[in-house]
Amino acid sequence: MNAEPLRRDGAPRRGAPRSGTRRPPRRGTLWRILAAVPLNYVYTSVATAFAARHLPVDPAQASLTATLGSFLLFTAVVIVAFSVRSILRLWFFLVATGAAMGLMVWTSILLEGRG
Repeated sequence: MNAEPLRRDGAPRRGAPRSGTRRPPRRGTLWRILAAVPLNYVYTSVATAFAARHLPVDPAQASLTATLGSFLLFTAVVIVAFSVRSILRLWFFLVATGAAMGLMVWTSILLEGRG
């Protein structure tokens, strides 16, 4: 039996890969794994610090709320890392927004102190 894909008229398609011969690109998967785990860890940590610092409630409640939200954020970034088409855009978004939040946290610590 012929396992090659067929056109609508029943003729085999030219240039179509045979089933089982095409492997997924490993480099793209590696970059997605790196974005989903170590980069996501840093991103979520910075976002948690940012949220705990800027939520308009008492510090203990802000810390608890930010920590609970971090579990949701980490899971969402893992899902997005494996569903987006452009790995470059994913990395750019995570690095740019993470750096911006980190800068705001650092600035608020310098201006207001740790308390």
